[in-house]
Amino acid sequence: LKGQHLDVGLVVGENSPGISKREVDAYIAPFPSPAFCAGPASWPMLAPLTKKFAAFDEMQLSREFLGTWKKPCLLIFSEEGSVDALRELIPGCTEPPVIMPGAGHFLQEPRGTDIGRHVADFIERESFV
Repeated sequence: LKGQHLDVGLVVGENSPGISKREVDAYIAPFPSPAFCAGPASWPMLAPLTKKFAAFDEMQLSREFLGTWKKPCLLIFSEEGSVDALRELIPGCTEPPVIMPGAGHFLQEPRGTDIGRHVADFIERESFV
């Protein structure tokens, strides 16, 4: 992070095992210069770790809402950890989360096909009425 610029290519590239240069370039494309990077530059402040973070109050509202969610819920993560706390928070998460070890933060890149299969299976076995 340099002032108001976040290196999108670096963030995506370092957090997506096996991603190609062409794919990283596609993530970078919407941000051709620092003038377009106000959104990505704010990403680190959206992790509501403490009250000093910009999105802390909004994330508290989200947490309260998720605590009332009773419809089916599928959680897919690349690593274990906070996924258990999220599963416990959401009443609709009645089945174990899907863990895809080593997939990185942007797990749709290395494991997109697997994620699609899990989502399709979930939709087939759940009722969303």
